[in-house]
Amino acid sequence: MTRFLSILILLATLCAPSLGAKNVVIDASVGRPVPGATLFTSKGLISTTSDSKGRYTAPSVDEYPILVRALGFENLRVESPVDTIRLTPKPIELAEVTATPASDRNVIYVRAYIREYQTVIIEGDSLKSLFEGNVDYFLADEKVKGFKDSRSFRLLYNRARIEDRKDGKKTVTEKEGVECLFSPVVNMLAEFPKPIEIPADLRGRRAGSEADKAVWGSTRIFTKGPEGYTLTLDPLADKELHDWSPAWLKLLGMTSTFTQLTRTFKFGPSESGVTHIPSYCIEGFSAATCFVSSGKVIKKACHTDEPVEFLSYIEVLPYQIDFLTADEAKKLRKQPVVMREVFVPEKLRPASHRPEPAPAAAVTEN
Repeated sequence: MTRFLSILILLATLCAPSLGAKNVVIDASVGRPVPGATLFTSKGLISTTSDSKGRYTAPSVDEYPILVRALGFENLRVESPVDTIRLTPKPIELAEVTATPASDRNVIYVRAYIREYQTVIIEGDSLKSLFEGNVDYFLADEKVKGFKDSRSFRLLYNRARIEDRKDGKKTVTEKEGVECLFSPVVNMLAEFPKPIEIPADLRGRRAGSEADKAVWGSTRIFTKGPEGYTLTLDPLADKELHDWSPAWLKLLGMTSTFTQLTRTFKFGPSESGVTHIPSYCIEGFSAATCFVSSGKVIKKACHTDEPVEFLSYIEVLPYQIDFLTADEAKKLRKQPVVMREVFVPEKLRPASHRPEPAPAAAVTEN
């Protein structure tokens, strides 16, 4: 079934949910919407994800307490239904990376930790998965003779924990050193962008000043805050109902309604007056995906006559950045780094499926 999910996500790059108008996730420090915030139920299943305006579909009462995750914010446990979820900003806690390119070393080599939470729901049964591992990639922000910039990931090593609940019984499977779902999916969803242009009216602004604002477009939101810049890409922002059911998937027997595809990139602070943010300044990014499939091919693959719901949330966090010559990059590409276990950066919070205990200072709104 995971192979069919991978293929289906790779076939379509657009998605987003039917949303309750009054439910919204916001940045508690400035009151801005938080796109791509993902809500996990008390059983550790993904319930929903906020759209580009921070709106989300409220989980049912029996799914509480919920855990809310969003890149660049503290995880928040919410005990009961609320209209507004307020997240507290938090710097990405990774070892400090200092990157200074040299004139003859203009290929950017990055290693990153990656994890994907995935939920599949079929007729009341569920499949909950956590995939995590390490990837590397090679970037060039300008043309480099003898080097081809692909901006896609190479899987170095990964592990998976899969929890299957069927007919009231739970089966847990753990795997290591095998290629799991996120390898092809992340390559499609979260390729690194070229150097990002900072909107003119945000250039030269002091981080955290009253000039903090969002620039809205049909597919992207650019914001500036105390910890740097955030770019959110939402391909469905200009859709009236923020969802999409492509006719060509129906022809293939894979009828699906895509309800979310939000990608969020976090960049560190930039010098005043800078017009572009180079690729090596990306501190992390996330991708949230939701869709429901009622196509006969998917139903057959999942052994069901009912629609199948797929939800996933991916985080990618760079922890090492080096600058290589074109020859060094080509050699390293041919001789990949050999890893025998997943490397998890020390400052990174442990991955968890279940809502964590609420912090003493956390306050939820009734």
